[in-house]
Amino acid sequence: MSCEDNLQHVPTTFTWSQWGNHICIAGSFDPPNPVWTPIDMNKNADNVNEVTLSLVPDKKYFYKFVIDDQWVLDPTIPSYPDESGNYNHVIEVEPPSPPPLPSEEEKMIEDQKDEVQLPPPLPSEDEKMVEDQKDEVQLPPPLPSEEEKMTEDQKDEIPFPPHIPS
Repeated sequence: MSCEDNLQHVPTTFTWSQWGNHICIAGSFDPPNPVWTPIDMNKNADNVNEVTLSLVPDKKYFYKFVIDDQWVLDPTIPSYPDESGNYNHVIEVEPPSPPPLPSEEEKMIEDQKDEVQLPPPLPSEDEKMVEDQKDEVQLPPPLPSEEEKMTEDQKDEIPFPPHIPS
């Protein structure tokens, strides 16, 4: 097992929007891509040839395009000579960015996931009855006045005050 097996590979996309019918890229790529063996590039939705390879971060790769079986350089990308004097494009893959830190709100939400809150218990039958009766509260009838408390017979027996002559 090599050191590279433990590294996080970075998806790296190469594009070709120039001429040609059969478009490939070849370079000093890592397995499973054979070194300097052409890899087909397919047209995307924008009609641009592209391929995405998983490459090791902080490593330099040398590459060229193979267009209709001819090794060519993209005139829009800088190229550099190797120790043999062959010109190639060079790419050094940047390490992936660390994931963004969660905001305070996201942290709170994440913390709350761990704190499962149970719903309140269901009321018992007695409690339900008391709850239902709350809606049907009836006020007692008003207290009768002294006169209303008397029976009809008692009302006849009420002495009237004596007549006071004027």
